Amino acid sequence: MLAGCQFSSQPTTKHNDYTRVTEISSEVFYYTDNPLILLEMRAKWISNQGYVVDIVTTSIALDNLDLNLAWSQNRNYRYVSGGKSSLVCVVGCTVSEKGRLFIPEDEFRTYAHTGFTFKLIGRSNSIDGFLNARAFQRVLYKMQTLPQMQTLSRR
Repeated sequence: MLAGCQFSSQPTTKHNDYTRVTEISSEVFYYTDNPLILLEMRAKWISNQGYVVDIVTTSIALDNLDLNLAWSQNRNYRYVSGGKSSLVCVVGCTVSEKGRLFIPEDEFRTYAHTGFTFKLIGRSNSIDGFLNARAFQRVLYKMQTLPQMQTLSRR
């Protein structure tokens, strides 16, 4: 079984003055243990939503995954689908599905030490995933280094 985990891009901090929403995100991390499915993930803190992991799942399959559940350590996490798009359809389709996984703050902090192993479950398939501890560490570090973020996170 081939498994891979790598990162690219840079962590970001965005603030929208109009909505007053601040978002701190890690760089993009990739993971796959299936040659037909790739996970692209970012750990984030969003001032009006809390701690989340944004996931883009790209699969080459004859049918859609229709992801709607996330499990880790015998626990169900809130997972909200963000829609899907077919990128290429010749023999089967390359389908990209977006979703957001919500994580309580104490568990987010734990995953900054352990990493996060999880399973996404859909209508026709399930996907194993792993997000490196570094993703969570980047978000927590950015929050500590920006004084105004400490105030926002306590609201």
